[in-house]
Amino acid sequence: MVGIDDIQFAAYTNPGLTTVAQPKHELGALAVDALLPRAGQASAAAGIDGQARVTGARAASSARTLDGQLVIRESTAPARPAGLAVPPERRTAEERAR
Repeated sequence: MVGIDDIQFAAYTNPGLTTVAQPKHELGALAVDALLPRAGQASAAAGIDGQARVTGARAASSARTLDGQLVIRESTAPARPAGLAVPPERRTAEERAR
């Protein structure tokens, strides 16, 4: 079992949860960089009911890929070497019938 975000609780579960840690500070900085230009373009405009509405120009969206970090804990195990037998209690019915 693998989680995402590497929340603090993941380290304290039993077994410890393997997770993908995301670069939270970099995500936050990118979010601020994307939102600040939009905030500067915002303007108040009257709606149908006379109430002020805040509108802003839509920024062109851009995709970014950030590197996460795999944090391996006890909820995952290394792959078995080829040819290593599966213990009888973990075999499927098909494997037991062979």
